[in-house]
Amino acid sequence: MPTLGSASTTYAHFIIAVNIYNVGLVKCAQRVACVNYSRHRRCVQVCVELEEEKSKHAQDMEQGDNVTYMLEKDRERLKQEVGLCAKIICQSVFFSPLAFLLPRIPAWFLAEEVPG
Repeated sequence: MPTLGSASTTYAHFIIAVNIYNVGLVKCAQRVACVNYSRHRRCVQVCVELEEEKSKHAQDMEQGDNVTYMLEKDRERLKQEVGLCAKIICQSVFFSPLAFLLPRIPAWFLAEEVPG
């Protein structure tokens, strides 16, 4: 049996210390690997969520463009209807026997296109 202070005892203690150190390193490496794996999974999840948001945004923009186009068409149609109604009203007022009693009608009211 090796005696205290002998070279073999010191070497045995050194080997034990190295093994303890290596076990600590292995545990630390395992923790780092777990953290890296969880971060990688979270990064992939965030990328997937961003892609979903991107496609939703593109779809919303497309739908918004369609609504805007329909509203513009409806606005033009209503402007034309207002202009037509204004002409009909003006013609009926001007050809009325009481036309001289009415105040002067603004020029924009008689115009083809209503300002706006």
